Amino acid sequence: MKLFDDKGQPVVENFDGLRIGVERASTYFEWFSAKLPKADLVLYDSNEAMYLDLKNGRVDVIMTNPMKAHLSFLSGEGKGKYEFIGPEVNEPKFFGPGVGVGLRKGNDELRDKISAAIRKLIREGKLKEYALKIFPFQIHDDAWAEE
Repeated sequence: MKLFDDKGQPVVENFDGLRIGVERASTYFEWFSAKLPKADLVLYDSNEAMYLDLKNGRVDVIMTNPMKAHLSFLSGEGKGKYEFIGPEVNEPKFFGPGVGVGLRKGNDELRDKISAAIRKLIREGKLKEYALKIFPFQIHDDAWAEE
């Protein structure tokens, strides 16, 4: 059963009957509330509790940060038993433009140096190469390097 169509949009009727774990008050909760308001959501205060309920069959699927899920669960006790399904859900309206680096306000010179370095790593393929040593997926959008 496909939960998402070829354009990466949820197939609403395929979510019927599924119990879906999401973190309470998260961007994932907001996305489900907007896209699948009738979904049977089970809310959690932590990813660890969500992973435990997935293992014990109290939820059918979960939606969470893929890097956290890989590092905390899929590369450990969930390895070989669970997997990512569906496309990356990447809607800036809900999830923003990506990961950020926190800097003191007004430190534009340092911000610009960091941005330039990250863009260079993306263009040269080094960020992808590094990420694939840790994750089974790319952690950035190549288009960001062209901004």
